[in-house]
Amino acid sequence: LGRSTAGVAAALYVYWVFISDIPPGNKVIESDPNTLKLALDLSVNFWFILPTFNFEWVASVNPIMEAVFNFVVTWTMMMFGFYTEARQQKNLKMLPWLSLMPFLTNAVYLPYLAAREPAEKPLAEGTELNDIE
Repeated sequence: LGRSTAGVAAALYVYWVFISDIPPGNKVIESDPNTLKLALDLSVNFWFILPTFNFEWVASVNPIMEAVFNFVVTWTMMMFGFYTEARQQKNLKMLPWLSLMPFLTNAVYLPYLAAREPAEKPLAEGTELNDIE
């Protein structure tokens, strides 16, 4: 049930964000060039690092938009915890998924959850974990 639920959730999410006319505003695939420029400016200003150094070429962006952008990217960075799990996926390489998650967030995360292999069985009570876990 878990993999199929994640697969359906991924398909619905990608449809809603990239294709559907239901949400307000333009579809992602029909984005205004100004929106794409804003996304690039937010990426350059990531975590307010470059504006701190007062580079003249760094665009000035609304700080609230930067905060939301930074939150979303930080959320996806938490997924790097999957990379350290002892139950490594045999047929699914994690690094390509992780490299796309900061850019497309849940549009990549949900398909990853649908594609990954389920756990064989839970750890028995009292089982020792290794240093990474």
